[in-house]
Amino acid sequence: MAGRIYLLNYNPTRGGINDGLESMIDYFGGTTGMAKDTGDFLRTVTTARGSEGSNFANHSQGNLLTLQGYKYIANKGGYETGGFKNTEYFFLNRDKDDKRGVPTIAGFGSPASVESNGIFDDKKLFQFIGNSTQAGDPVAQILGGNTGQNDTIDGYLNRFKGFSGAAHSDYKCSDLKGAQCGPTNP
Repeated sequence: MAGRIYLLNYNPTRGGINDGLESMIDYFGGTTGMAKDTGDFLRTVTTARGSEGSNFANHSQGNLLTLQGYKYIANKGGYETGGFKNTEYFFLNRDKDDKRGVPTIAGFGSPASVESNGIFDDKKLFQFIGNSTQAGDPVAQILGGNTGQNDTIDGYLNRFKGFSGAAHSDYKCSDLKGAQCGPTNP
């Protein structure tokens, strides 16, 4: 039996200035070409995997690309007009209470507060697992307004050097309860 696929999504960097401009466009509601490509990728993978399920773990700018890419595809309407398959497609040959076919999304070091923007609140297609934010991660905490896990004054001060990237780059999928971190049997 095939295992459930796990995909790590992050931005292919084009340099700090270009990445920053792309992020600003996607953060403030625009849709960059990279976000459109990410949306097309989400559509392709979820369609191909169907009721076997797919899991997306986004790091940093990958969260913005996924959010805007999801909206870009979802706004196209049904599958025939370029949108996502409907939820019933993910339950083929499964009981409706068996959620294993529903695609999942988890965020790590997000420069946006995914919970507060409501994109995945309707749970019509993707199941949003949540955001994982390391204590002292300036991208997730300052830009995204997310709260760090195990965040204390001492933890933040000890991680102040996290601005060098350590706090933003040492995420483990297993730190986020409910995230699918590898292949599992459906």
